[in-house]
Amino acid sequence: GIKYPKINPPEQTEEVTEFNLDIALIDINKGAINFNDNTSEKQINLDLREILFHHDSFTTLDNNNLFSLSFVTNKDEKAAIEGNFNLVQSSFNLNWSIDDFTTETIFHIVGDSHESISGIKNKSGNFKANGTLINSEEDGLLPSLKVNNFEMKDFSNETDDEKQLSASIPVLSLNNIEVDLNNQSIKIESVITESTLLAVSFDEDAHLIFDQSKSLQAPNDEQSSEWNYTIKSIKASNSTLNLNKIKNTELNTNNIIFNSIDVTNLSNLKNQTTDIVVKSKVDSDAILELNTQLNFVPFELTNKIKVNGINLSKWQAWVPNDIQLEVASGLLSLEQDISYKNENIVSDGWFKFNQLKLLDQQKQSFFSINQLDLTDTTINSNSKTISVSSIVLDNAQGDIIVTEDKQLNINNLMPKADDNAETPAKKSTDTSAIEKDEWIIDIKEVELIDAKTSLTDKSIQPNYQTELSQLNGKIKGLSSENLSKADIQLSGLLDTYGKLNIEGQINPLSEKAFTDIAINIENLDLQNFSSYSGQFLGFPITRGKVDFVLNYKLNQSLLKGLNDLSFKQLQFGDKTTSKDAVNLPLKLAVGLLTDGKGIMAINLPVSGNICLLYTSPSPRDGLLS
Repeated sequence: GIKYPKINPPEQTEEVTEFNLDIALIDINKGAINFNDNTSEKQINLDLREILFHHDSFTTLDNNNLFSLSFVTNKDEKAAIEGNFNLVQSSFNLNWSIDDFTTETIFHIVGDSHESISGIKNKSGNFKANGTLINSEEDGLLPSLKVNNFEMKDFSNETDDEKQLSASIPVLSLNNIEVDLNNQSIKIESVITESTLLAVSFDEDAHLIFDQSKSLQAPNDEQSSEWNYTIKSIKASNSTLNLNKIKNTELNTNNIIFNSIDVTNLSNLKNQTTDIVVKSKVDSDAILELNTQLNFVPFELTNKIKVNGINLSKWQAWVPNDIQLEVASGLLSLEQDISYKNENIVSDGWFKFNQLKLLDQQKQSFFSINQLDLTDTTINSNSKTISVSSIVLDNAQGDIIVTEDKQLNINNLMPKADDNAETPAKKSTDTSAIEKDEWIIDIKEVELIDAKTSLTDKSIQPNYQTELSQLNGKIKGLSSENLSKADIQLSGLLDTYGKLNIEGQINPLSEKAFTDIAINIENLDLQNFSSYSGQFLGFPITRGKVDFVLNYKLNQSLLKGLNDLSFKQLQFGDKTTSKDAVNLPLKLAVGLLTDGKGIMAINLPVSGNICLLYTSPSPRDGLLS
């Protein structure tokens, strides 16, 4: 091997001569660089086809040095920087510009090994920008960056399937961006975009689907800190948000078309108010408008929301699978003023449903209504109150069906209770704690207009069907407060000719139940009950009508009732062969109790504790009930 002579460094002296360098001119007219970086998980290649560099009077003295540098890549992307710097003061003042750069290049440089940024992979797009970069002579301070204008066009991302996040941005403009690296803050004067399309998807559990398997590694919490930001103005027009929801492996799409979005002073600084005004259409026809003011620190919100005619059937995919109801049709309109302050939510306004129709899991009608109005509604989380001035049900209809296996159609509408859940017996018996957490529900008036309900029993042959129709009336003063009593007055028809009247007081919302009502039914045709009498009494009813006068009083668990029944012209057919029939001389008993005018009157008092109900004998008919 070659042996080099040993070189001893010169001896140090107290006098040190500073080395200065002066170069009058540096020019590179046509240069090229192939930049390759293979130190990370990926290899970065950036080929510069042309480089121009000019430097006036380069010096190491305490003087400003003027220079300019520009380059062009093989994709005709252009970048330039010019200004002055001072080596002694470590200061510089630079102007820079980027023109016709592709988003592909940016994803290639700053993306991960799959050229993806936070799970988003580039498909197309280009941008241009210009600004300044300034560094003062103060020690320890980072340079300040300003972007005068940033404009991106025709951006779109690449997706492997339709469930992934996708974006299409024809134009996006940002103006006057100031980045303060020392105080970690960003200020933007304006953000403008139009005709943007954004699509996001949610899985069966309504969780956002966002593929971050290729995203950059999250920063260390100890090293990261929150940045402050302020955007003075954001404007978007003619833009669309597609909401995709997976249900039963199918992808369902709803869209919100934003005619305009105006945001003023979007900021996370303390006590800064952001104004948001949104005008949009939902699923191409319904109107959605928002007028919002919010503070992020501390978080406070006031919001006026207006919805007109959202088609609920188009949002069926968002109904949880546990709720076995299908929204066949229905339009929702509402106006609400919502506020959030000091962890308290208050909502005031009204709701309206039109042409609402719900089907059960067998695709049979369960509930329908022409119009449901809830006026002057208020929800207050601080006082734990829900109040409604008026509920109007116009042409409401509910259908109850007993299936062949004796199951009600309402049994499977809601999720089953968890066997491991805490039962009432297991819950705390501290009534003060329970009452403290209870909400108060106050409904001043409920009005029924031509309501209707039907019962169909398919477990018996022939099938039994009855109907309550033309139900009209009002219930006033419904409340969950224990001392409250609501006045009820309803009238309707049972099976076409039977007249129904209900009057009195009830308290169904209270924990301490109270009822004092009189129910009168006139001229009810008994032939409709022939299926039941044939199976359980052993004789079908061939003729007869009945009048009921029922009076019931329930105070907490104590029940007292009076049942006056008047059967008219009751007749039975031949005995059936039903195995469920009781062995009683029914025809003989009816014959003995029926007077010469064909009327059988029965008085049946009822009293006792509803937890252990018993009936007392009637002093008038002498029958044990």
